[in-house]
Amino acid sequence: MRNALFNNFVRWMGAMLVFGALGWVRSVRACEIPVFRYALERWEPYPYEILVFHEGPLPDDVRSSLEAMQEQPLNVSVWLTDVGQEDMHEELKKVWLAEKNGATLPWGVARYPYPFWNNVKTNTLWRGPFSAEAARLLTDSPARRAVAEHILKGASAVWVFVEGSDAAENDAKHKVLQERLDWVLSVAELPDLALEEASQGEMAEGQPGYVPLKIAFEIVRVRRDDPVERFFVDSLLNLEKDHEDFRDKPFAFPIFGQGRALWALIGDGIASATIDDACAFLLGPCSCTIKDLNPGVDMLVLADWYGGVSNLLSVSSEAPALVGLTLPDEGAPDDTDADAESGREIPVGLVAAVTLFALMLAAVLFGRKALGNREN
Repeated sequence: MRNALFNNFVRWMGAMLVFGALGWVRSVRACEIPVFRYALERWEPYPYEILVFHEGPLPDDVRSSLEAMQEQPLNVSVWLTDVGQEDMHEELKKVWLAEKNGATLPWGVARYPYPFWNNVKTNTLWRGPFSAEAARLLTDSPARRAVAEHILKGASAVWVFVEGSDAAENDAKHKVLQERLDWVLSVAELPDLALEEASQGEMAEGQPGYVPLKIAFEIVRVRRDDPVERFFVDSLLNLEKDHEDFRDKPFAFPIFGQGRALWALIGDGIASATIDDACAFLLGPCSCTIKDLNPGVDMLVLADWYGGVSNLLSVSSEAPALVGLTLPDEGAPDDTDADAESGREIPVGLVAAVTLFALMLAAVLFGRKALGNREN
């Protein structure tokens, strides 16, 4: 009885707090555009770092592959370092000293974008001999191309389903995901204001590169041991520090916007309620235009996001340029300990979120105590 009363109270209190928060958010947000659409049109992906250590001239095929990458729409920064030079940048020297035992030049190291270092399991995603083939596998794969193509055709999100070790469990959880997404599609609707905004001016249907504003989901299924998808899979599985504990389980990641992966659903966590939560976030109105205050980690994806989206929001803002590959002659990536960032000014939005969470926690604890007293 106590559990039933408590659960009902928590549901009621949670609903009241959520509706109250949504009312507060509604008063400050600029538009009704859903999160997935705002992210596609405004959230430029952070660049992954690829450090290439060499001595003397690079092999022709490696140099050619790096030059070709400069012409591609990739969220990548490449740093070339000649280990034979005495004036190597201190931060790059630190990385090289940690890598050089057993390394064969040219040697590559690929890392997550710096803003995510506090959250991911490890900064370094890949290390190994750097070749033209290695460059291709780091920056492109069939699954990532499929994700980008679906999004640019109007998918609200593409769910990447990474298989576990049990084939029967993979099939069962994939079925749960597909059936629940089908249900969401049958009941979810975009607000009239969002559709109205999408039909005006530069957002009008028929513009070159037009991406329809609609609710649609796709699933891309990936084998965990597929060598072509190794970098992509590792990028997903290392998003959080505790994912190592579930390496044999299937994972499901919704990817939206310009290749941003939301939190993972794992094993038994691939269920109706958790799928609904993710979809509610993606389809909900974008309450905060500050990308860093929203959940998710950017993936390394080869895609011309802005070339493929002509119907930009009517908000007065110039679309930022794509982050392209760079081959700098000097300088180095920021290798400072991510904990040093803790001294930065705390965003107002984060304070509001923490305050709301504290209120919810206090309400739940108060409710538990009240229900306990009622039983006694």
